Amino acid sequence: MRNVSAQVFLLVRPELNRLLGAPSEAAATPDSSGAVADTPLVAALKSGMRDHVRAFEQQLDSLESLEKKVVDGVVEAINRSFKKHLEEKPVSRMTDEEVRKAVLDAVTTAAIRSNHGPVLNNVMKMLSQDKDDGDTLTTSFPPVAQMLDTVANDRFKMVVLGIIERMWNASGTIPIEKQKHILKGKTGLVIKTIDRVDVAAEKQVRSSLTDPRCKACKIFYRLFAYYLIHAWASMNLKYPDEDDPAVGEAAGSNFFSATQSLRATCSGLLPVGDTPAPKHKLNAPPGSPLAGVHDVTRNACLYDIVLQMLYAIVGGKFDFDPAAVCSGAKTLRTLLLSPDRSWIEKPMKDAEEEKGPCVWTLMLPRSDGRADLDTAVQMLKPAEQREIKARSAPVGSAGGTLGEWSVGGEASASGSMAEAAAGAGGGSGAVEPTDVPAWLRAASR
Repeated sequence: MRNVSAQVFLLVRPELNRLLGAPSEAAATPDSSGAVADTPLVAALKSGMRDHVRAFEQQLDSLESLEKKVVDGVVEAINRSFKKHLEEKPVSRMTDEEVRKAVLDAVTTAAIRSNHGPVLNNVMKMLSQDKDDGDTLTTSFPPVAQMLDTVANDRFKMVVLGIIERMWNASGTIPIEKQKHILKGKTGLVIKTIDRVDVAAEKQVRSSLTDPRCKACKIFYRLFAYYLIHAWASMNLKYPDEDDPAVGEAAGSNFFSATQSLRATCSGLLPVGDTPAPKHKLNAPPGSPLAGVHDVTRNACLYDIVLQMLYAIVGGKFDFDPAAVCSGAKTLRTLLLSPDRSWIEKPMKDAEEEKGPCVWTLMLPRSDGRADLDTAVQMLKPAEQREIKARSAPVGSAGGTLGEWSVGGEASASGSMAEAAAGAGGGSGAVEPTDVPAWLRAASR
């Protein structure tokens, strides 16, 4: 390697001497024009340098173009940022109406519903552990006056704040530049320092939960309370002595199986005393097997009733923990077996002011909206109509039946309401008229 370096140095030394003004050891040979010709090494160096200079010039042109693009992009981004900053008024300078509108835009109904199911599920599981209370259902049925100091209000607020906690947690995981302006910096609720945004969000969540709650009240009335309120209807447990099943086996178990007995017509309208039922286009023509009033018995499951109520409350199907559903179903079973029906007649105003738990009146719809619900319950179902026609057909004819007539599955018709009410099943007909608190963490998991 040293020999090669030495040889290269000897080759370039005359040129180096010439460039540095040192005496040349060998004279260059002039060409025909009289100019001194470059030696091969110098020519190669010049050619190489020329190529590098041209390539560098091209790179400079490219860099200038790139520089312009970068500068323009940065300027545009800064302009957008400044414009957005100028347009976004600090929360401290917003009016209450501006905060409300900003929260309304940030806290969507979809976000509330997606968080409602998990929070309600967690709260019901927490409350189900209180064996002395046992009230998990009224959690979603607070008084209209939210300032009243009642258990129902406190528990509903747990659900509302749990929803907000989950939404703030989710917002805190988004890059700050992509967060909604009104929610920037929000990573959770600080109970001791609730701010204007939290208050506006609480109002928004409460408002969004109103309609689902009304639907749940109607389901509770149609599938359960109706049979305890009206003298011509009753609800009884099929297996009152059945052992309490394990939580995982509660769905569809005999423990929650019941029958519902009522009077029904094609239109759902019943006669009152000596006054016949109003005429209706759905009434069967005279002489039809479906004409008049029919005594009907339907099958029911308390577990399924609670599940339907919960689906209505959260605005769709959610995979509720069996422990949460089971706690609500046991509440209905207790109400069915209890002789105390005073909650049915209690004025709603008195119920809303009651401070303790287990205020079942809160789950009832307003009395002025029950007539349509009564009609819906009292309308013969298609399966019931088919069975009535089959029962009235001559024995041996197509569709006729032999022996005692009954239906399995969804519905059955019975010959006597009194027999159904006097059955062995339990129940009865209508009687005479700073840090995030531990509960918030558990609710918002």
